[in-house]
Amino acid sequence: MYTAASDVLLVIYGADGTVLKSGMGGGPGFRGTVPATQDYIMHVTSNMGTGYRLNVTIPERISFEQETTSATVQGSLAAYDTHHYVLQAMAGQELIVGVSAPGDAVRLVIYGVDGTVLRSGMAAGVSFSGRLPSTQDYLINLTADIAVPNYSMTVTIPAVGASSKATTPGTASGGTNLLGSRR
Repeated sequence: MYTAASDVLLVIYGADGTVLKSGMGGGPGFRGTVPATQDYIMHVTSNMGTGYRLNVTIPERISFEQETTSATVQGSLAAYDTHHYVLQAMAGQELIVGVSAPGDAVRLVIYGVDGTVLRSGMAAGVSFSGRLPSTQDYLINLTADIAVPNYSMTVTIPAVGASSKATTPGTASGGTNLLGSRR
């Protein structure tokens, strides 16, 4: 939530009563993973009648098909637009991400739901390769500086014992599903 004043309170709770944000500190924002599929209620209050803008982003989940180690997604972006993806992976796994877009007009940002930044998007390039520090959901954001009529992103988590030199984005074969969930 964006607001110029600090008197705005945000409270978020599930229909089952689970409190995600109590409004007792921590500012007017929230970033996290909801614990269950259900309705969530967002209550915004202000003692001063302050205006605000509320943005809710639900990333698109990337899942691997059975017996594969990679997935490819495609899309388009308007200028200054961002597409949000999420992927669950385990500590110690290697994550390889490659993006193909006309003119390299896309910025790639990768971070864990715990806030650990793996790629900030400040440096040039649209690829990432690295070991994951913890088991959690990882958010992958693609942001366009100009309109991008089409892009393709391949996400690979090589099978245990496989080398990234032998498995490049878009060419993974065999292996097992290394993700903790399929949705």
